[in-house]
Amino acid sequence: MVTFWGGVVASAGAALCCIAPNVTWLAVFWGGVHGLGFAFANTLFQVVVNQYFEKHRATASGIALSGACVGSLAFPIMIEAILDKFALSGGFLILGGVVMHVLPPSLLLKAPPWVENPEEYA
Repeated sequence: MVTFWGGVVASAGAALCCIAPNVTWLAVFWGGVHGLGFAFANTLFQVVVNQYFEKHRATASGIALSGACVGSLAFPIMIEAILDKFALSGGFLILGGVVMHVLPPSLLLKAPPWVENPEEYA
């Protein structure tokens, strides 16, 4: 559930940037609110991957974390197209909606049944 609520906070932070009156509030919403939510969502995702894959942990972590690299390649192109069409405030609102796509998969995350002490993996 922490990953889910982290996604909600990250999405809200991105969407709130569309009403930021100046660059200070933009830094608060994007850097503070969105960054905090993203940290919660991303960090605990890696814990679950480590719990499920004990034998091939390095391979599983590499595959799981490669999504961020693919996103780093795709997002600039997508953001440029969104900014051309919807300007800055509309772009942040759409980006908040894109970040919401983390919510359904986060509901599928849970500790495996064979893990007796989940704190060992944190």
